[in-house]
Amino acid sequence: MMMYMSFYNSNELVLLWKNLDSQGENGKYFGLLAIVVVWIFAMEFLSYKRHAMMHRINTENHGDISGGEKAVLVLNYGASVSLAYLVMLAVMSFNVGVFIVTILSLTMTHMVFGYFKHRYYTIPNK
Repeated sequence: MMMYMSFYNSNELVLLWKNLDSQGENGKYFGLLAIVVVWIFAMEFLSYKRHAMMHRINTENHGDISGGEKAVLVLNYGASVSLAYLVMLAVMSFNVGVFIVTILSLTMTHMVFGYFKHRYYTIPNK
């Protein structure tokens, strides 16, 4: 399988590693697209949890953060950034399906988790 340098529309996809190959089969191709969706969901979920934790720290502890909480926040951020880079590398496969799934998934997860962030973790105006 060749490496594409421009967008292509095919069910042949290698997702980051040679063993994550669709081999031109639709089921495997949609499975690889599902992996990208899971990465994006996990990335946005971690962002949401980090936001919620920071809100809790600011409201309950008045900004005082313990070493354990700081470690959890750092690990959460590292996992989130790692997932973001995996998604970026997946998009760099130049497969149209991966690109579309990435844009739709980022939009939908941002809409859902953004709603929860705004609904539960913003300070209302008095």
